[in-house]
Amino acid sequence: ETAPRLHRLSKVIFPIVRLLEWSTKKVISYFPSSTRGGKEGEEGDLVIDNTLTPLNRQYILNMVKIDQTKVKDIFHEWEHVDFIHESSSIEELEKMLITSGHTRLPVEKDGEVIGVLNSKEFFAFQKTGQTTWLNLVRKPVKMQTNTLILNALKVLQSGGTAHMAIVYRGKELAGIVTMEDIFEEIVGDIYDEDDHGSIEKILSRTKY
Repeated sequence: ETAPRLHRLSKVIFPIVRLLEWSTKKVISYFPSSTRGGKEGEEGDLVIDNTLTPLNRQYILNMVKIDQTKVKDIFHEWEHVDFIHESSSIEELEKMLITSGHTRLPVEKDGEVIGVLNSKEFFAFQKTGQTTWLNLVRKPVKMQTNTLILNALKVLQSGGTAHMAIVYRGKELAGIVTMEDIFEEIVGDIYDEDDHGSIEKILSRTKY
């Protein structure tokens, strides 16, 4: 259910982000630098009022820089990404999907990502008794590391059910970026159902 909620949220939040980005910069422009006490922010000469809470201060900084933030600033390097091999058995696939805790995983073949597998679709497929799980793999959304994250969000929205994009540095596979990564850059950390490690606790009592 997480991915559909993120897609619905993305359609609502995108125009709001654009509006807040504009309004935040507009408000800040009304304050001359001589009246802005506090410490220097991430934008070089931007100084944020010390009377703001840390959360509000970070929110303003996020809004100011959002239109310049690129995928390369937030994506996950491939060496840290959980992925599935195209040759994996049903049993190996099930174990990987459960232990990773992710709703989607990239599928790799000969060093190239050939698609993305949805865990909910896989577990429903398992009940049919079939074994040709590669039919479930969806065509991957691809983008470059220098893509602006607001453009990346548009691409993921246009992908319909896309929640993840495969990131390239030129022609070289670099990693992945998710819709959640983009939202967190805009609004801050998003709580994950497994942040308290419940899946790991359950699996510690499970034998494969």
